[in-house]
Amino acid sequence: MVDHSGRQLDNYFLLRLLGQGNYGQVYLGEHTQRKHLVAVKVLHTGLNYEALRHLVNEARLFRLRHPHIVAVQDFGVEQALGVPFIVMDYAPNGTLRQRHPQGTRVPLELVLHYVHQLADALQYAHDENVIHRDLKPENMLLDQEDRLLLTDFGISVIVQTPPGQTPLEQQNAGIAGTPHYMAPEQFMGRTSRASDQYALAVIVYEWLCGDPPFDGTFYELYAQHSQASPPSLLERVPDLSPEIEYVIMRALAKDPKGRFASVSEFAHELERAARSLLVLNYVPRIQPRSRQECFDDGVAFYFQGRYREAAEAFSEAIALDPSYADAYVNRGSCYLQLQEPEKAITDFDRALELNPQQAIAYNGRGYARCALGDDRRAIADFDRALELDPTYLEAYFNRGRAYRRLQEYEKAIADYSRVLQLDPSHVDAYNNRGNAYCCLGNFEQAIADFSQAIRLNPEYTLAYNNRGNAYDALGKHEMALADLTRAIELDAFYANAYNNRGTVYRNMQEYEQALEDYQHALELQPDYALVYYNRGLTCYELQEYEQAIQDFERALELDPGYVEAYIRRGMAYDALQEYEQAIADFNRAVELAPCLARTYVYRGLAYAGLGNYRRAILDYDRALELRPDDPESYRHRGVAYFRLGDYQRAILDYDRALQLDPSNRLVRASREEALYRLRQERRREAR
Repeated sequence: MVDHSGRQLDNYFLLRLLGQGNYGQVYLGEHTQRKHLVAVKVLHTGLNYEALRHLVNEARLFRLRHPHIVAVQDFGVEQALGVPFIVMDYAPNGTLRQRHPQGTRVPLELVLHYVHQLADALQYAHDENVIHRDLKPENMLLDQEDRLLLTDFGISVIVQTPPGQTPLEQQNAGIAGTPHYMAPEQFMGRTSRASDQYALAVIVYEWLCGDPPFDGTFYELYAQHSQASPPSLLERVPDLSPEIEYVIMRALAKDPKGRFASVSEFAHELERAARSLLVLNYVPRIQPRSRQECFDDGVAFYFQGRYREAAEAFSEAIALDPSYADAYVNRGSCYLQLQEPEKAITDFDRALELNPQQAIAYNGRGYARCALGDDRRAIADFDRALELDPTYLEAYFNRGRAYRRLQEYEKAIADYSRVLQLDPSHVDAYNNRGNAYCCLGNFEQAIADFSQAIRLNPEYTLAYNNRGNAYDALGKHEMALADLTRAIELDAFYANAYNNRGTVYRNMQEYEQALEDYQHALELQPDYALVYYNRGLTCYELQEYEQAIQDFERALELDPGYVEAYIRRGMAYDALQEYEQAIADFNRAVELAPCLARTYVYRGLAYAGLGNYRRAILDYDRALELRPDDPESYRHRGVAYFRLGDYQRAILDYDRALQLDPSNRLVRASREEALYRLRQERRREAR
């Protein structure tokens, strides 16, 4: 078979051959303009471009968008070869066949983890009226984070469909699939959703005991799948339970009507049957285990979310082999999940001592350093991970989060954009990039990103919440309310969504509804400082200053460094003419944020309230040093000079304020009054 590495197909350059199967060769490719990596499958068929386009439009095989299905990005026909090619997302960690070669037994916990992802993807496809037809470990890929991805939906039908006919017209006309995994009806050219369930059950059988139920030539396999009962799993794997065997054997029923109603039901029943057995497996084994067995147990525990047990299994592997670098990496990952970043860093350090070329260890250590607030050193680790693996999606994503925390939003956006080049379906990258755009004040672009995240995952609560905030920032309050209400519908315990919706109501001056939402947020999260602050603002706007002060005080108890709470409490004290207490709050705000101009303005007003205009002028001077074009600072300083009888300086400040804000009638009236007083003064001096 010819290796086409080094050729260019339309906009894609074929870098190297990744593998080949029954229906085509798969190459690692690169888009010649965008420079992102893709997988390019060159099919063994003579379809022309129009026939392939017809298949795409009619069969919808390439429109599937799911977290566990490889996304198809493009398609075309290579003119020189005369064969079509399909461009897909690149999954760098190989296939499950490579991860678990035939003859390998896979731990039950890990099998359940795989089945959960596969069944979710298949059920989605079945709901879209798409049948896979060729389910096998070779078509199950692993991405950068070891997330399972199904590929080759309907490819077997495409290569057998003559030009001018659609897969739907031909779906029962020919045999499609791989004989070891084909349901009896597939050998007779009839395929249904239940055929995919049968194939998945064959794969589960193989994972649990190491071999598929049947083997032989094509005709031998046809006879066995159609007539023979699968060998007993319990005989091959005595530590399984009869309940598990029953579920698998039912999914392997010869008659499709005897199988489960859906692939989701099969997965659910398998998990239910395994539950009691997994409890029994908690009992420590008496016989000694190998390094690999300990490691495999750790992986299985990790995928089950049992991180403490996973860490213990990896520790056992390390005890058996102190130079086992992968075990240190995986135990470090467990410590990250257990929120023990110091321990994680120690493990990643040791892993890198043993093998300095592990990108995953640099990424893990960077993540741990982020958790400790050491973002600069974290970025250095992510940089090193990306030097070793320029396609390491997770490292770009994590570096983007670190840049965002450092308020380097342009760099964060660049990293999230790189993530989306590598994986256009990465909803978290759209959401996080949207947040970065919000921080730059680019709310329209942020809304576009949040909307794309929602299109990819219509139940993405956080994206609705964030898009609601962006709409609110643009003054589109009704749209903001719709999004925040949707977030609450999706998660009734989402305190932040109640808080944000309360803020929208406050901006609309619907204060009673705002207070109701803030109260609901505090019932869900009683120690939420921001909600107390926002409720304090609402009370302040309602001129309920005593209640506002109580809320600001509570916010400061929960967060003693909350600068805005000091400022707002000071303003409430000022409104009550309790100027000394107001000044004390403004003093604390200045200590925490000495470059915030408006704090000096507010403190100046409090000094003016005490009649200390000269001290007030010093604060207005400082505010204008920090913000030279603030008309309000000029106005307030003008008032202070007026009160001191320095009408000439007052007029100069009013003039400057009017230059910056010509429509301010109050300043114009104050200037006229100062000018009148100055004329009177000069007349008295002239007498």
